[in-house]
Amino acid sequence: MRILFVNKASVRTHGGAEVRIREIGKRLAHIGHEVYVICGKTQPQLQSYEELDGIKVQYVKTIPEFLFRFSRLSFYLSRYMFYILSPLSIYLTIKRKNIDVIIDDVSPSPSFAYPIAKLMHKPCHATIHEIFGSKWFKLKDPATAVLGFFSQYLLKIYAFDKIITVSDSTKDALTCFGIPTKKVTVIPDGIDLSRLNEYEKVSKEKYSIVSIGRLVKQKGHIYLIQSMKYIVKEAPEAKLFIIGDGPYKSALESYTEKLGLKNNVFFMGNLPEEEKMRILKKSKIFAFPSLQEGFGISLIEAMACCLPVVASDLPVFRELLKDGRKVFLVETANPKKIAEKIAQLFYGKSEMEEMLKISKKYFEKFDWSVSAQRLENLIREDFFSDK
Repeated sequence: MRILFVNKASVRTHGGAEVRIREIGKRLAHIGHEVYVICGKTQPQLQSYEELDGIKVQYVKTIPEFLFRFSRLSFYLSRYMFYILSPLSIYLTIKRKNIDVIIDDVSPSPSFAYPIAKLMHKPCHATIHEIFGSKWFKLKDPATAVLGFFSQYLLKIYAFDKIITVSDSTKDALTCFGIPTKKVTVIPDGIDLSRLNEYEKVSKEKYSIVSIGRLVKQKGHIYLIQSMKYIVKEAPEAKLFIIGDGPYKSALESYTEKLGLKNNVFFMGNLPEEEKMRILKKSKIFAFPSLQEGFGISLIEAMACCLPVVASDLPVFRELLKDGRKVFLVETANPKKIAEKIAQLFYGKSEMEEMLKISKKYFEKFDWSVSAQRLENLIREDFFSDK
């Protein structure tokens, strides 16, 4: 089959939507499908076309090169101009490549892939990672909030053939929003289990914490940084490594310095996979202070690396951990509670050992290969049912 993914940001970025497209796409390409991606040119060094892990990627230029000097402005503008500038590329790719099925990543808005696909009598599915409802204006920047809030109502207008989401909690939210349950299929995100043992084993740093996520308001890094004020009182040598990049980076760095924590909190940026795994494996605790999540790839990665986890008490995390995994879930946006649980793990050896008793079988359902197979089955079922 010839499959086209549409997404506003480059698949070379580190967001959950982009990682998902790349990981699933390369596996579909490996088993013989033709996989295409149309996405925004959200990094200045990108060319117009490239082949990446067997995926044929076309980048739509959305802003002039000089605007990338303004990191926060270019972050948002390069993504949201994609919706306006991509329709011709979508149409021509569907026509010239004789695409069989289109999968539009609704993050935060549907593109014009759906009306174009319907005009050309092609099936079109949507991937939705999370639904915010009235929380858009609380958790997102103003531009994203306005776009996302009004765009979510397009889900009721656009008759996508299928809506794919990443968790039962997001499926429930979609149902409450008025999307028919029978239209929604859950295909979780995943991790690359085959590579987890490839990375060298490193010694644990006694008082080290790691967090992974894009540096945006929704991820709650500010509360984790605030929690370090309490942690360093008990353990002055404690270190927090924050892996990821985003428009809030400079603000978070300035705030860290203001709190006098620049020797305890380290912003690592986006890292190659090998370096990310090395930091994960040497850390003592994984912290995930997010205010809203559709899934939680890095949480599963951390658990697979045998790290105890302190995370926000969100529906999706309760879902991921419902079969008895002992992870500390704390009240969202509460630095004191975060600090208490981290300190408890620093000094509670028996609790630490109990949290690490996780069978390998638990992670098998979160393998990217499983997710790719389930998506292939879904496409085949819907595509060939009309033949």
